[in-house]
Amino acid sequence: MEADIITNIHDAFYNNEFRICDLGMQYVPHITVGKTSNIEELNKAYEEIKDNRCRFVSVIDKISVEMIGENEESIIIIEKYLCVSTSGAGWSN
Repeated sequence: MEADIITNIHDAFYNNEFRICDLGMQYVPHITVGKTSNIEELNKAYEEIKDNRCRFVSVIDKISVEMIGENEESIIIIEKYLCVSTSGAGWSN
């Protein structure tokens, strides 16, 4: 399953280069698709898409560790660019 692959990549990074960012929380693969201003809008959006069975296909070329600031802004802490070769995916500095 794709989620297992993503979790394995996450764990490999957090056991090595991203160790200083590890808060000890269980990682749940996810896609952030938007932001709402209140819980009612969030619940309404969920109800509208909860039965959607679309499959998202993408190429991941970068992994970022972000922190959410006091004003809900995204602050990138670390980024790692990935590379793809004929022998498979890997990472680069």
